[in-house]
Amino acid sequence: MITNEAYQDIQILQDTDFENIVSFDSTHDMSGKSYKAYISQDYVPTSFTGPSWNGSAWVSGSVTRIPLTVVVSGSSLTITLPAEATTFFADGWEGKWDLLEKDSDDVSYKRQLQGDVLISNSVGKVSDF
Repeated sequence: MITNEAYQDIQILQDTDFENIVSFDSTHDMSGKSYKAYISQDYVPTSFTGPSWNGSAWVSGSVTRIPLTVVVSGSSLTITLPAEATTFFADGWEGKWDLLEKDSDDVSYKRQLQGDVLISNSVGKVSDF
């Protein structure tokens, strides 16, 4: 469980579905709020080769950030990235991530979570199936 504006490192296992469930404490009001989460090489727009959504499938491409899927359920968020995307991270890749919150009532923005990302190498590949 987190309070507002916290720090959390994440590890993504290459070639597997990534899921991170974030639960806010009872003091956090989630009504009227929307969320976006991204992975990037660093906190400036630096290009790197990684997973890129081409509109119909994940492919390897030059990107500056990777959007994560965020689903709200009660006082929790489920943040995901499918194995079809994680396969395109380089072995041992390291970067940053953050979770942004927009309050539609007063049009304010907060970075609720941020941290480092580490990709752990995989022997088995999505393409093995």
